[in-house]
Amino acid sequence: MKEAAWKAFAPVYGVVLLCLLPVFGILVNSLTLSWNGLSFKLYDGMTEALQAGTIAFQVMFAIVATGFWDCNSLLVNVDLTMVVLSVFVDWYWFEKHTWGNFETDDQFVYLLLHGYMTSRLWYSSVKPRHQSARSTVTGDRAILDELHFIWVTRSATNVLQIVPDLMDQYDRLVAAWGRKNASKVCKISFYITDKDKESCSQLRRELSGSSLFKSGCFHFERPNFPQIIEDHAIDRINDEIEGKQTSYSLLAFCGSTHLSSVISEAKIGVDVLTAMVGQEFHMDFVSENYGDFR
Repeated sequence: MKEAAWKAFAPVYGVVLLCLLPVFGILVNSLTLSWNGLSFKLYDGMTEALQAGTIAFQVMFAIVATGFWDCNSLLVNVDLTMVVLSVFVDWYWFEKHTWGNFETDDQFVYLLLHGYMTSRLWYSSVKPRHQSARSTVTGDRAILDELHFIWVTRSATNVLQIVPDLMDQYDRLVAAWGRKNASKVCKISFYITDKDKESCSQLRRELSGSSLFKSGCFHFERPNFPQIIEDHAIDRINDEIEGKQTSYSLLAFCGSTHLSSVISEAKIGVDVLTAMVGQEFHMDFVSENYGDFR
């Protein structure tokens, strides 16, 4: 799990740095234009600071443009053109010793090159990274390929009454698809929180020979919904990182208002995670609270 979590969170650092680059670009541009407009000679070290900041910003832009952005985009050609032009322009300014003493034409060229780079980095940082799952799921190309059913109950007796019907449906799925394929497309989890130990023991005895019980579908504890939701999101994000198809999840809940709030907070955490990582995975949440639709 730690390895999967690391794979999902690793791009976060890159996204954070990407958000800082436009700020750095604005700082370098502002210092360059303001210091070149001073009426007196720059102090020692100021010219070198402008040179170092400018070249560092250009190098970071080149790394992001060539190593992280979509190379099939038309704007990548413009990015590379700007990078090449900046190399020749820097060389010209070094040869003419004009750093810190730009003329109007030099300032215009500097602002043109670095303004474009800063704008591109800013747009890449703030652009939306996913769309509504509902519009995608209802499309012709949508594929619904997995169901995870989680039932939490306080009564072991209710489980004994209802589970046989569920087991019959699941066994039919296993007979048609095979146990391995059935477990991939349909996951079932029962969480029994009954405090009556005798009822729980009876449930274990009567269902111990069933396929669902043997596969570990029954848990005699409270579920950790935030952890379950986070694990699901990490798995889907890892699928996207490994080059698999972008997926969308619908989180449907029926239960108490308090638990609905807990799940809603966990879902918001997933939204923050996917936004920071920069992947296309998206999750919608629908809650039914004892007759009240939310």
